[in-house]
Amino acid sequence: MKTVLIKTSLILFIFSFLYAKDMSYKNIEEDTSYHIYSVDINKDGIKDKVAYNKEGNELLFYIKKDNNYKKVYQGENYSFDWVYRVEDIKEYNENDNVLYIKTMFNGSGDQTIEYFIYYINKKWELNKSITTNSTYLETKICILNNKEENCYHVKNLEENNILINIIENLKNKKNIPLFSKEYIFSLFNTYELNLKTLTQYNDIAYYLQQANANNEAIFLLEKILEKFPNRTVAYLNLADAYDGLGNKEKAKENYEKYMNLMKQDNKEAKIPKRVLEYK
Repeated sequence: MKTVLIKTSLILFIFSFLYAKDMSYKNIEEDTSYHIYSVDINKDGIKDKVAYNKEGNELLFYIKKDNNYKKVYQGENYSFDWVYRVEDIKEYNENDNVLYIKTMFNGSGDQTIEYFIYYINKKWELNKSITTNSTYLETKICILNNKEENCYHVKNLEENNILINIIENLKNKKNIPLFSKEYIFSLFNTYELNLKTLTQYNDIAYYLQQANANNEAIFLLEKILEKFPNRTVAYLNLADAYDGLGNKEKAKENYEKYMNLMKQDNKEAKIPKRVLEYK
C-alpha cells in the first residue's frame, strides 16, 4: 500500500493533456456522470468547483473568476481502476490544506484511504494520506506524510467503537503520535461529533492533554466548544492545555469561563483549588 500511495502522490497532480471532449464547466455541470462540490480551492474566499466522475478516474478543478469557471487542474485515478470508490469530498481549511477526499475499498473488508490536498506556491499537492484497515481484533492506521509512512495499531476492546478503543490506548500512553488535526478531522467524518459521542471526544482531548499533546488537545476541544459552548469541563481541559503550552493569557481566560459555568450550576464548591489560585 505504501508503494501505491507514493506512486499516487506523484501522478495524481500532474496536468493531463486536453481531452477531445469539451471539458468546460458548463458542459461538466450538465453531465450527470459527474459529482460536483463547491470548495474554495485557491483560498481566495470565493467558492470554486470540484468535479469527480462517477467512474472514479477523473478529478477536475474549476476556479471562479468574473462569474466564470476556468479549468485549472485535471487529475485522475483515485479509484485505482475501480478498486476504490470516492465516498466524500469536503473543504478542509487547516494550515495550507484545501481539500479532503475519502475513498473506500469496493470489495470485502473495511479499508478507507483519506487524502488531504494543499494549495501552495499556486499548485495543488498531496499533503497527507491516512489509510485505515479494521478487523475484529484491531484497527491499523497508516499515515503517509512527505513520503514517510508510519503505522499505528489500535486494539479493539469494544466492537465497532473506535473512539472507546482510542481512549483506552491513550490512557496507556499509546499511539500519541497518531493524532494530528487531519486525523481528528478524519474521525469527525466517520464518527460525527454529537451528543452521543461528545463525552468520548472530550475524553480523547483530556488524555491528549495529559500526554502533553497540547496542540492536538486544543484543536479538538475548540471544535467541541464550537458545537457545544456550554460544555463546562471542556473549558477546564482547554485551559490546562493552554497552560501546558505556557499561554497564561488563554489559560486564564478559559479557567474563568469554566468557573463562571460552575457557579451558574451551583457547583462552585467543586472547582479545583489550583483553578481558583491560578495567576
